[in-house]
Amino acid sequence: ITLPAADVTTQSMGTAITSGGAGSIDVTSMDGAFSQGMGATIDGGMGGVRLSASTDLTLWSVATTGDASLIATAGSVEGQADATTLSVGGLRIEAGTTIGAANALQIDATTLSARAGGSVTITDVAGLTVGDVGVTVQQVGADGTTSAVTDAAQGDIVTTNDGAVTLTVSTGDLTLNDGHAN
Repeated sequence: ITLPAADVTTQSMGTAITSGGAGSIDVTSMDGAFSQGMGATIDGGMGGVRLSASTDLTLWSVATTGDASLIATAGSVEGQADATTLSVGGLRIEAGTTIGAANALQIDATTLSARAGGSVTITDVAGLTVGDVGVTVQQVGADGTTSAVTDAAQGDIVTTNDGAVTLTVSTGDLTLNDGHAN
């Protein structure tokens, strides 16, 4: 599933974007933000999920047993209050400003990699490894053909501009690996 938008993209309250099996989901706001309303869900099944905005990503629920990439080129990645759940295999996050500054980003991920221009505040509910994560999705063109879009593997949690990192694991272990990817 590919959903490109030239401007701001909003997933309405209570709606679902769902891909079965190993299909992937790619949502892109080329010149604006992407936000999910309360109760909105994105479920990639076993496939990759890629959400990209030129400014902010504000999320409610994203799930896949595969990997997910969240990109807010010149903005932040935020959850909708404490109810946000990102339940994914590997999670790759890039934010031009902050991650979870308004509300700690609530995740249930196996592996995490994050880059932010400012602070990073993330809570994982069931054990987490900080390591390398890359994501590939299939983007559907206007003519129905598909092509691979890959967000290269990145490792570690990195901030610039002296951003603070707060990483909480509610239950289970926190494993910090030396990331080998850029």
